Amino acid sequence: LAQSASPSPNEEAELAQLYNQGMAEFSGGDYNRAAADLESMLNKAEFTPQLEPAFFTVGSAWFDAGNYSKAITAFKAYQAKFPNGPHGGDVGFGLGQAYLLGKNYSEASGAFAALEKDPRFRDQALFYGATASKEGGHADEAISKLERLAGNDFSSPIAVRGAMLLAQLYSQKGESTKTIALIGKLHSRIAMVDNIVDLNSTTVALGDQLFQKKAY
Repeated sequence: LAQSASPSPNEEAELAQLYNQGMAEFSGGDYNRAAADLESMLNKAEFTPQLEPAFFTVGSAWFDAGNYSKAITAFKAYQAKFPNGPHGGDVGFGLGQAYLLGKNYSEASGAFAALEKDPRFRDQALFYGATASKEGGHADEAISKLERLAGNDFSSPIAVRGAMLLAQLYSQKGESTKTIALIGKLHSRIAMVDNIVDLNSTTVALGDQLFQKKAY
């Protein structure tokens, strides 16, 4: 079999320039240009494992530029090329976020579910997976994820955010007893709540709901 020709010194210099330029543009916040230059480099270069950072950065650049469809394509390309790559978890999380922000809630839920067993991403995966389920009209699925996230102890800020969302969902389903218990727990740990306005809004909404039911 004929082997592919090695790149000439000029071609190697061009690829190196595109790589360095793209990485510098990404660091400088010029995400569209960074993604375009790195994609140009990847299209011209013969694939090697050493290109892993470039594949990851292309997806990150498109994501930060707000082009979620291109970010999804790039992240999926990374997963195909590097199924056990060092940025695999970050790519999976970025993929889920891109689906969520692009309002593809079923794909977002699936992407986050794949990260739930990874302790580095578990809490975030449960929270954003629940958000995707809620936005996709699957309230019970969202509640199940948030109950696992909140647990018996609010061990992280995102667990507190999950508990607040869970209280809202309980309230919407008329689960007054569960909502009251959760709201009370949140108020008892008010120092961990980063959005007091949301908590107060949920508390007032619960009060109105109970008043309408004459549960004085």
